[in-house]
Order: sequence, then C-alpha cells, then structure tokens
Amino acid sequence: MNPILDTEFVPAYSKKESHETMKSIINISVRDLLDFCLRRGDLDLTTFGAISTTEGIKAHQQIQNQRPEEYQSEVFISHEIETLEYILQITGRMDGLRIADDQIIIDEIKTTKQDLTQIELFENPLHWAQVKCYAYMYAQKYNLGKIDVQLTYFNIDEGKIKEIKHEFTIDELRAYFEPLISTYIKWMDKIHEWTTIRNDSINNLAFPFRDFRHGQEKIMSEVGYAIADQIQLLVEAPTGIGKTLAISLPALQTLGRNELFKIFYLTARTTGRNAAEAALNILREKGLRIKSLSLIAKDKICPNPDRLCNGRDCKFAAGYYNRANNALQSAFENDNFSHNAITDLAIEYQVCPFEFSLELSLWCDFIICDYNYVFDPKVYLRRFFDDDVNDYCFLIDEAHNLIERARAMYSAELNKKQFLELRQLLKNKLPKLYRSLGKINTTYLKIKKQYGSGAATLAENDPPSALQSELEKFSNHAEEWLALNQPADFREVLLDLYFDVRGFLKTAERFDSNYATCYNINDQNLSIKIFCVNPAYHLRSMLEHARSSIFFSGTLKPTEYFLEALGCDGSARHISLPSPFASENLGILVTNRVSTFFRNRHHTKEILARTIVNLIKHRTGNYLVYFPSYEYLQMTFDCFKKQDPNTSTIIQTSNMTEQERLQFIAQFSHESKNSLVGFAVMGGAFSESIDLIGDRLTGAVIVGVGLPPVSTERELIREYFDSLNGNGYAYAYQYPGIIKVLQAAGRVIRSENDRGIVLLIDTRILTPPYDDILPREWDIKQFIRPDELNVLLDEFWGI
Repeated sequence: MNPILDTEFVPAYSKKESHETMKSIINISVRDLLDFCLRRGDLDLTTFGAISTTEGIKAHQQIQNQRPEEYQSEVFISHEIETLEYILQITGRMDGLRIADDQIIIDEIKTTKQDLTQIELFENPLHWAQVKCYAYMYAQKYNLGKIDVQLTYFNIDEGKIKEIKHEFTIDELRAYFEPLISTYIKWMDKIHEWTTIRNDSINNLAFPFRDFRHGQEKIMSEVGYAIADQIQLLVEAPTGIGKTLAISLPALQTLGRNELFKIFYLTARTTGRNAAEAALNILREKGLRIKSLSLIAKDKICPNPDRLCNGRDCKFAAGYYNRANNALQSAFENDNFSHNAITDLAIEYQVCPFEFSLELSLWCDFIICDYNYVFDPKVYLRRFFDDDVNDYCFLIDEAHNLIERARAMYSAELNKKQFLELRQLLKNKLPKLYRSLGKINTTYLKIKKQYGSGAATLAENDPPSALQSELEKFSNHAEEWLALNQPADFREVLLDLYFDVRGFLKTAERFDSNYATCYNINDQNLSIKIFCVNPAYHLRSMLEHARSSIFFSGTLKPTEYFLEALGCDGSARHISLPSPFASENLGILVTNRVSTFFRNRHHTKEILARTIVNLIKHRTGNYLVYFPSYEYLQMTFDCFKKQDPNTSTIIQTSNMTEQERLQFIAQFSHESKNSLVGFAVMGGAFSESIDLIGDRLTGAVIVGVGLPPVSTERELIREYFDSLNGNGYAYAYQYPGIIKVLQAAGRVIRSENDRGIVLLIDTRILTPPYDDILPREWDIKQFIRPDELNVLLDEFWGI
C-alpha cells in the first residue's frame, strides 16, 4: 500500500445532469483528488500499517466527543467547478468544524504512533493539503476572507493530543487549490473526450454479422430489457449461439447512453477471458471504441515473483507513484489492455504490472476478471464495491461454477501444523508471540482430545470459540511486532499466517445458520474449517452493487435451484434456448445397464472399456472419455490398454500446470490420421470451456452421473437443504453431478459443421431428476448389447 495515500478511488460520471446547463457531473472526493495529483514514492505491500481502520475510527470519535458543544463532527462540504463540457463536483467530509467567537476552525484529525514532539519537525504535506482544500471550499462557499485550520494528532498508544493551527487567507488557499484542480481538470478533459468518442462509437455500432444465429436476437432483447429494468437474468444457452457477444452488446449499448458506469465480465477460467476479449475485438473491427482491461492474477503477471513488493527489493515498486501518472497518460492512448499489453507498459515505465492494472481499472469501461474480484471478501475490488455506487453491470460467465466457488470464498481453514512451523522459527526471538502460538497449539490439542484419537472428519453447528479467543490474542501480538516493520527471516511467514488468521476471524464473524465448523483430524494434524454451507446471502449482498446481473451458462437447470443458490432476488427472470445446430448432427446414445456405482466398478470396468473400444472402432477420430474420479479413470484405462494396446491415449493427471493442459488439448488436432482417446475427469479443466471444433473431437463418453464424493461438507449441504426445502440430496449431489455431465457433453458440437457422438453410461441417467434436466432437443437412443450399439453407430455415421 502507498505509505502516503491510498490509491483506491473512483471518480465517477453521474447520471444526473445540471438542469441549467444539461452538462454531465463528475464527482471526485478531496482525498481522491489529492491522491491523483500529489502521490509520490514507492509501492510497498510489505510495510504493515500501524493503526487499523477500526482503531482510527474509534480514536476520531473519542476526540470528537471531547470537543465543546459548538463543535460539529463529520461535516459534509462540496464545491463545483463548471467547465465548457461538464461540471466537476468536489466533495469531502471534514472531521470537525468549530464556529465560536467570530472564529471558524476546520479540524482534521490524524491518528499516529509517532512521537508527538517530532510531528512539527516532520510535517506531512498531504495532511495539510487535505485540510487546506476543505478550508478553501468552505471559505469560498461562505465568502470568507480568512479561515483557521487545525491538524489534531492523536497518539493512539499514549492517548495524548497535539494540535497545530494555522490561519490562511482566501488568496493563499486559492493559490494552493487552483493548480491542483488545473492538473485534475486536464485529466478529466481527456476522460470526457474519451467518453464522447466511446459513446458515439457504441451508438453507431451495428450487429457485426449479416445474420443472427438462432436464439441470439432473443438473448440480446432479454438482456437489454433486464438491464433497463434493473433486474437479474439467467440465460441458459448452449455453446454455438454466440452468447458472449449477444450478452455483451446490449450491456455496451446501455453504457453508451451513460446509464452504466462500468461493465464487469466475470469468469472462472482463462478460456472465458479469451472469449470475452475475442467478442470485443470482433466489435472493434466494426468500429467499437471501448477501453477494456483483463485483470490477471498477481502471481501470473508479476515480473519478479521471487522479490518482495517494496521499493528496496523490486525495481517495479521503487518510485512506482512517481511514474504512475505518466504511465497512465501513455496507456490511455490504447483501448485493449490485455495481459501482453499490460506487461509491455509495465516494462516500458518500470511500474508493477498488477498494481498498474488495478490503476487502469479505474478508467476502463469493460473489466474482464475472475469471480473473486467481485465476490471474494478477501480480494474484492474495494475501490468499487466499498461505496454505494451501483451503476455497474455484472456479466457472469459459466455461472454454474459460481456456487462452489462462492462456498470456498466465504469459508476459511487453519491447521495446527501452520502454527507449529512458525513457532519453531520464533523460538528465542519473539517470546510473546512464541507463547501465544504455544497456547494455540494447546487449544488444538484439547480439541483433538475432545473428539478422540484416530482419523476423522466431524462437524458442529457452533463456531470454534475457544480457538477464536487465542487467535485474537495472536493477531494482536503479531500486529504489534509487524507494525515495527523490522526485517527478519521469519517476517514473511508471520505475515502470511497473520493474514490467514485475520481471514479466519473475519469469516467467524459471519458465522450463522448458513455455516458449520468442520474438524479434520488425523494422527499428525488437525485442521479446523469454518464452512459456508449456503453462500446465497453473501452473493446477494454483492449483487446489490450491480444495476443488473446477467448469469449465463449452457447449464442452468433446474431454474429454482440456481435462482436460490446464486442469491437472486424475486424479480429475477430466466430464459432457456435450445442448440442452434441441427439435432441430427449430435448422436446421443445411452446404455443404462452398466452400473457405475462405487461398489460395482471393479465388476463393470471390463465391459466399460470394451464399450469404449467398440465406439472408437467405428470411426477414426479424437475422443474424450470422462470419469467421476481419477481412480475410476485409471482402472478403466488399464483395461482399455489391454483390450486395445495400439490406439493412442492421453491421460489427465491431477495438478496439471497450465502448460501441461495446453499440451493435452493440442494433441486433439485436425490432421491426425489415427484415433486418439483422452481420459479425463468430469468437472475438470477438459470438461468445460474448451473448443475442439470440427474433426478435433469426434465423440465423448461420459461415465456416471457426476455425483461428488460423499464427504462431511456434502452431507452438511444435504442436511441444510433437506431442512430448508426438502431437496437436500439433489442440491448436494444430483444437481452438481448432472451439470458436470452436461458440460462434458457440450464439448462435442461447437459449430454448425460439427458432427459427433455422446455416449452416456449409467443406470440412473434416464431416471428423475436427471431425465428432467437433459436437453429436450436431444434425440436419445438406448442400447443394451454391443450389437445394438454397432447398429446405432452405423446409422449415425451412415456406414
């Protein structure tokens, strides 16, 4: 964080217009104005803040309550500057205003741990800048010739106060204020000019293709109405309709009317980001001007991953704020801020690419990012979502993934081993923290003893209160030492654990009937997890920041399940569209005589492998076979290789790197003369969001109904929803399972020219509730014996 000023500000075009001039109004706070104009120094994400926000607020209130009766606290002030094109409205909230005995004093309170005797020797110019701006705005409003200002410093450790007063004339304040405003207005002129260019391009933008695909026009119409009506919409549409473009275009059109401030395109995978970027580039070819930004995770974009994020260790952090505005001015000549574009700018201007991408997000119109930048309480973009601004639109790609991702976001876990490892590092170094970690370990041991010896996973409906108490003490002790900002070989480990503990405690504060505590016990360790069983409430609270949220996916059935689990409100609508491609291009074959139940897998693996061999023998091509687990995959693969040792195969393994995943997909090529069979896991990287168009994929075999393994967490979900609506088993197992099946099946037909087979193998697939969720346009053909399969394959391939 910037040691001088926080950079998280959101200057915004208001939808309101001045009745007299019909000019747009741009709002900026005094703090954000100074941040933009005066920021200097290094980027430092390793220096620990000495005073928490909560402590600062309490200290402010304590001082304000001690002031005399005529002292007014938290006084709002505003000042308008009208330019030829717009009105700049500058706002602020003064800590205090005292009017007494013909004297007016503007008071600004600052909490510190610094020696108060040294304050005047090392004055912070930004503190004076803030109070001088307030003083100018107040004096200008009430036609004052002079005014007093006061900085009140409060040492939070000693409880002592030091007040520093100055008197300024209006001319002195004007001479300070106007150059600041001039700098900012030059930037706002650029922003206003850009907004006009953007809006004109959007208003003149036509649909980029000669014809609509079947269903595409329907999606565009429904999305447009949803945004206009400020409601949520679920769009279920298979791949091939062109839903990314159809959903993005009406959102852009609303932006072009200044009825939205920003569009957030939220996705769970790199492939989703690529699809959004591709859609915008298609529109750019037709004249669209839009500033889009793809936010890339810090660990993937950092040029110095082995260095600490501060000016001492990283050249991209050293002097970051000295160069940020120049980099911003240069960057604004571009429209498309992709991963490569951000990296190139960062290298050219020697700025941290991740921090600079966050900076750019303030000025971009269309932000493509992971779900967590909106929904995760640990990393969400506070610069946008800590305020009451809600002129955003959320476009939520592959929305079926958000439910499980949200459960993880709103859960937290700590294990005994983490504390023991840090305790070893602190031995004979930090006695207070060493003792605190010992007490935490003792608490873990007591919990472990309470539940008995041996491995087990247990759950409680109450929070882990005994542990919370010790964690709070550890957190306080850690803060005391971290605030000293002393170098140490254990500092990074301590800092990481401190943040993990704070996250755990924050999650514990949210503990209610939607949560449970899980204890995972084994001989060597004990992990304690505060598990969010139902994240709908938390999702709903973040969705309130959007004027409209559009959820879209190829699988959003049952509708009632998704409306409830995603936290949608009562006005949300749902549309479902069939595949735009000819149904005869997709052969759906089902055998419901092969049991994939766990207890039967060893007995059916041979016939399963034989069925796969039989399928690929009918037509040379590329095939993907999906399994519910790696273990089941491996046992079937072994049987397959014995039966057909000559066919080329490739296996998905757990924890594959992104490069390994790309290499896996690359083997499915058009040029292959021989068959290739890929063995993969349902719900993994190769069952969603991959495009194997044309001959790159001939067919898919889907083994089982995708049920998640039975676990303590799944059972908690089942019990919770059984109690809530009687659908516990469906919510915990069946619906998540069939969604994996449908996603895997969706890999086969990706364009109007594709033709392929989907083979479903399970005894349950044609029974409720699964059969009700399968696409209605599927022409399902069943078989029992191998010869029946041969006949169906001959018919489909025209043999």
